[in-house]
Amino acid sequence: MADGVRCWCQHCSRELEPSHTGECPYCGKSGKRCEAIALVGVGVVVSTKVKAKLKKEGKTVKEVTQRGHKKSHDTKSEHGAVDEISVVDREVFPPMWHQVVKDSRTGEVTHDEHVPLDQKRRNNRGN
Repeated sequence: MADGVRCWCQHCSRELEPSHTGECPYCGKSGKRCEAIALVGVGVVVSTKVKAKLKKEGKTVKEVTQRGHKKSHDTKSEHGAVDEISVVDREVFPPMWHQVVKDSRTGEVTHDEHVPLDQKRRNNRGN
């Protein structure tokens, strides 16, 4: 097989070089059939999200969200996917928001933030 192309005589089915022209050296008839072979690789990326809540007396006191292999919006991210863990902890005073983001391939921490929950909410509103 040369360059992903295989050829055969259309009469006796013996394999011929793709560059061969004229009569078949085996049966003496003219006519050649060829096929091109292309191999394509397809990658699949699985992204996961798990959310858990701890409730006490009917109120949520802790929320944990874990996202695996999430698309990164960080232009500096080498691989484009991150693992992220976010925690809202209302069992402490003041209530806190924690987030740790790691590169999915290297495990390098790319973001590590721990702030009071009310400050995080103010920042998300653009104030």
